[in-house]
Amino acid sequence: VNAVAHAFQAVVFRGYVPGLVSALTLELPYAVWAFRGVRRARLRSGRRLAVLVGIAAIAHTPLAAAAVWAGKALV
Repeated sequence: VNAVAHAFQAVVFRGYVPGLVSALTLELPYAVWAFRGVRRARLRSGRRLAVLVGIAAIAHTPLAAAAVWAGKALV
């Protein structure tokens, strides 16, 4: 979710955003590897994984907004 959020921000702001490189080179490959492992081990169904990713995205949004707000308050 974090890698997708950074990529989306880069598109919206039409440029580099902090964390973009590490999100795309470290977090995204790891997330793909982890999801594939979970699917291969049949620990979760594809539908359940999709629901969990949706929940993570919903949780990520207010946390990211709070971080931006806190950063602006400190500057």
